[in-house]
Amino acid sequence: MREVSLQRYGADLQAAANLMIEPERLPELVKPTMAPARTFVAPMTVLPDAVPPAQRTNPLMPLISGMASGFMGAAPAFMD
Repeated sequence: MREVSLQRYGADLQAAANLMIEPERLPELVKPTMAPARTFVAPMTVLPDAVPPAQRTNPLMPLISGMASGFMGAAPAFMD
């Protein structure tokens, strides 16, 4: 009984192997082409009036504004 089941198992493995495609040889690799030569450009000088000065903002203002709007939204609930 065990020998029959072992033979069936081997036949099943052989049948599954016969269904698989045989591997083929891959095509030859293509020789890479060189990119064109790089051209470097000297950086331009920046005129003093071309760039606006940096704007300074207080990072706490959005937080204070958000808290104030939250308090204003919650205030009617406590007015009654």
